Amino acid sequence: IGHLSSYMMHLPHLSFRAAMMHWSIIALLGINYQVDSSEKCRRAIPEVCSKTTNDELSIESLPSLVHARRLEEPISKALVGGEFENSDFWESNGKLLRNAWKEYYQERMILSPMNNTYFFSPEEFDIDSMIHPHLARAVANAWNNPGHASESIVRKQFKQVTPDGAVFSTQLIQPLHVQALREEIDAIEASGLPTRRPNGMNRYGHIFDEGIDGAVALPSLNRYCTDLVDRYVRPIGRMLFPEDIVFDDDVEAYAFSIHYKEGQDLKLNEHRDASVVTININLNLPEEDYDGSSLYFVNQDKNSDRNYLSFSPGTAIIHKGSVRHAAASIESGERHNLVIWLFGNDGVVRVEPYNKMDQLTAEERWGVASKSIFE
Repeated sequence: IGHLSSYMMHLPHLSFRAAMMHWSIIALLGINYQVDSSEKCRRAIPEVCSKTTNDELSIESLPSLVHARRLEEPISKALVGGEFENSDFWESNGKLLRNAWKEYYQERMILSPMNNTYFFSPEEFDIDSMIHPHLARAVANAWNNPGHASESIVRKQFKQVTPDGAVFSTQLIQPLHVQALREEIDAIEASGLPTRRPNGMNRYGHIFDEGIDGAVALPSLNRYCTDLVDRYVRPIGRMLFPEDIVFDDDVEAYAFSIHYKEGQDLKLNEHRDASVVTININLNLPEEDYDGSSLYFVNQDKNSDRNYLSFSPGTAIIHKGSVRHAAASIESGERHNLVIWLFGNDGVVRVEPYNKMDQLTAEERWGVASKSIFE
């Protein structure tokens, strides 16, 4: 996402969280493992994998990972305005942590097949296979045949959930693939690496952007967020909110996870997002029930009205960043979500609507593929 300083000028509640540190006994013991996926690893991150010899992984080949796991991670305390909390720690350790994430990816390339876990390989990744098939087919058709007719089929996959037309919902991800995403997030928690808080209000979660000091830099999640934005979120946001978004208004993005549970973050006070459009995806598994933690959105046409919404696994809410909203207190269980904000260059968020003649056509919304903002 570029330089943190330029974002902070425009995103008043953007910041980062420090996750709980877990130590990896395997890495600290320095046990050697045969590398079953060495060639794939070398293609993905050659500067790290070239350090191994005779297809062996050892503690000596992962110096940044070991060093980073020994850092004493600062605690995030601020409930509001936490943009720069512990910034000295993250900036001074930014390069070390980026290298550590590369080495952790190498470690997982080896250990995941042994542990029989779902490993998110960016080289074999296909975003369409993870999306609900009705939506995936409609979006593929819109890209292949851009125009009003194909776009209308995409629009039918979204339900308008507020009277002012500022909030929509859809079944975005199939349960099996929710589990795959959660396993990636669980791998972050088990990495032993400190991570920054996701924003200035949420303390628990992770940032998915290697350009930010203290963010998670796993190729798997980087690829997922890149493809999700480029193929789905950006054109869909332009379709649902044509009066708010043209080509320059959503070229950059900021992706992060959030986590609500007792003893951590319980709720989120009313606020606006630093985005022209936000997508909020529930990553709870089908068996993970929770009570409370519903969202409400303030009706832009009538400020006294509140529209309450609840999540189910794999559902996504997509809304204008300008609409005020909040999360009620969670009463039991846990809620896991992935959130992505889209905005203009250098974090600029346009608020003035476009007149009809300046809005994009359906052909323009689906006929131009934007360069990835995560690369």
